[in-house]
Amino acid sequence: MRRGLCACIALLGVVVTWIGPRDVAALSDPPGDDRMSASLWREVGHPGQRRARDLLRQALLQEREASRQLPSDWPGLCRRAMSPGFGDESLAAIRGRTRALRELARQAVVRRARLDSAIVRLQLASRLAPGDPEILYALARVLIKWEEPGPLWRCSARRRDDEAIAVLEELRRRQPQYAQSAVAFDLAIVLTRASRFGEAAQIYGEAIALALDPAEAAVMRSNLAEVTMLSGDVESAIVHYERALRAAGGGRDYLLPLWGLAVALDRLGEHDAALEQAGKAVHAEGGRMAVLRSDGVFFEPEHEIHYYEALGHEALAARPEADVARELAAAAASWRSFAVAAGDDGPFAAAARANLDRAERELRAARDKRPRRAPRAAP
Repeated sequence: MRRGLCACIALLGVVVTWIGPRDVAALSDPPGDDRMSASLWREVGHPGQRRARDLLRQALLQEREASRQLPSDWPGLCRRAMSPGFGDESLAAIRGRTRALRELARQAVVRRARLDSAIVRLQLASRLAPGDPEILYALARVLIKWEEPGPLWRCSARRRDDEAIAVLEELRRRQPQYAQSAVAFDLAIVLTRASRFGEAAQIYGEAIALALDPAEAAVMRSNLAEVTMLSGDVESAIVHYERALRAAGGGRDYLLPLWGLAVALDRLGEHDAALEQAGKAVHAEGGRMAVLRSDGVFFEPEHEIHYYEALGHEALAARPEADVARELAAAAASWRSFAVAAGDDGPFAAAARANLDRAERELRAARDKRPRRAPRAAP
């Protein structure tokens, strides 16, 4: 699911427009006499408020520097760099990308240290000014961004999502009128990352009702469809995807729910209809499916991406100019990856195994149709 634009969607199970830190200057006191008066009354009513605001400004500067150090999340960067088909697959190219990833991992550690510094300041500010909504929201956002890279070959990261959820819930309890739509959206995203799909669906429903921007509502609707599907209600997910598509303005906001609809249809047993939607998606990208690995898109659980890409390769195999055997081999590999990661009893694993069996049959048939090279005569 992407954050901000979920496929969710980051998802998709894909997986959200990230609500970034406010400009530091915007958090300062009003100018002139008004500023002096406002600061005075805040300090009188809440001792320590001025110190809390100073800590907030310092924390936001640390957050900003962290984003400059590494603007995207570590797992996403790592997976895109290491995925098959990224580019040159020669041994020298792979070694070069590995060196680049080591440097990115170093930057991710520096980014984490910046965020650690911001968290310490925000926690102290929260103790000085309990219930200050800007401080609580800033703390939640930094906790959502925080990640500690795992081993390079796994493209994983440890997160602090449980803490972020607790802070967002506290903010909603203490200041229910503060930035209602944005706070609900962030809470839904982090609940999705924690695989709490039913709760995420409920919060997305609240966020959609509060959204003033139709484009934002469309993104939330797409994310709602994703978590609804992951919670097991595929029929309702299809309805939400279709509504998201009608409201989408184009580009990634259109492509991601289109992919989600394809997956939901397949999981409902409508494979031909699923390939039709996946075909539209790859056609819109000129025979590619790069949107699935674009910035801001995440999949929860991570192996969901294999289901999307398997459908994509099958759709590519149906194109007139396609190397059918190559695309079907890639589809079979993706179906196998999903089935193995999902396990015998995992959600949608049975559908993936059935698709794998069919793709392997079609692959054998495609290979049988290839013209065989005549043997060369010995010189």
